[in-house]
Amino acid sequence: MTRLLLVALIAAAVCMVSAGMGAADEVNVTFAGHFGGVTYAVTVAGDYAYIGQGQDLVVLDISNPASPMELGRLSTAGFVRDVAVSGSYAYVADDANGLVIVNVDNKAAPTLAGSYDTAGGIHGVAVSGNYAYIAEYSNGLVIVDISDPTAPTLAGSCDAAGHTCSVAVSGNYAYVAGGNGLVIMDISDPTAPTLTLEGSCDTAEYAYSVAVSGDYAYLADYVNGLVIVDVSDPTAPTLAGSCETVACGGVAVSGNYAYVVDNGLVIVDVSNPITQMIAGSYDTAGAAYAVAVSGNYAYVADGRNGLVILRTEVPVTPQKGDLNHDGILPPRTPRSRSRSQSPAHTTQPPISVAMTASPRSTLS
Repeated sequence: MTRLLLVALIAAAVCMVSAGMGAADEVNVTFAGHFGGVTYAVTVAGDYAYIGQGQDLVVLDISNPASPMELGRLSTAGFVRDVAVSGSYAYVADDANGLVIVNVDNKAAPTLAGSYDTAGGIHGVAVSGNYAYIAEYSNGLVIVDISDPTAPTLAGSCDAAGHTCSVAVSGNYAYVAGGNGLVIMDISDPTAPTLTLEGSCDTAEYAYSVAVSGDYAYLADYVNGLVIVDVSDPTAPTLAGSCETVACGGVAVSGNYAYVVDNGLVIVDVSNPITQMIAGSYDTAGAAYAVAVSGNYAYVADGRNGLVILRTEVPVTPQKGDLNHDGILPPRTPRSRSRSQSPAHTTQPPISVAMTASPRSTLS
């Protein structure tokens, strides 16, 4: 543990020194477009963005990023914390209302296809093949068979031994972020009633979001910033590096860059995960909750400031592979708050709906 902490401190120092040397930003970030309405979740598929606005799933046409246009919306019974899209369906982490499956084949008229009621509130969702992988806040990882989206059924589950906020899937493994940092589970047989706990990597803070690209997992670790974990051996993940930010709550990875929501958007060059450095940033007017990346654009769920679309002029480099995932940022409270006390159920959001309370309701 001492060795891991030492590596983290050294990596954080390198990141901070690199960011403060006065060199020009590697990535130029400029404002491109905006869509109003309190927005907490976002994902992008093709020319469409799917955003969570309280209890509403909203479908936007973003073929012209400067002028996003609403095509349709569907009200749920919960609170849209996360969205994953696969084929003609959007899979909504609807907090206390469980998993909601929406047919978005007709973008102008999304319709309810099916749902699965979980034992507790769900904060994150990822889809791979015929399965939806759910980060259930109090009960770990839940796997739902969605081969028939109109009649989803339980396939398997595994207790993560702590609160879970986000999940990413790569190959035969699910990467779960939460109160215990990163937990990796073998999902080669999703129908197994009990999943095999493969490995874990405890972080210094509360991991609110995870994205995986190649041999690395990228964690939004709140005031501990961006934490990078080497997962080349899923049974023995090791800390590779970290980059301190103010209050990191969501992360997406595209090519050689990690896009972090933290008082706006911070872009970190992770071409070398051990000696990463801040490459660009943009201070949004709201409180950024989540981010999705597509091409040269980053889509930021900016709380009461709505959806902010930013153009990123990224240098052309060989791509390591893309994987986006949304995260949830807690209230910006003093660093003294115990990791065991997640703020996820402590305050009411600025939207009145039947739901488990949203974090960061005190932010603008």
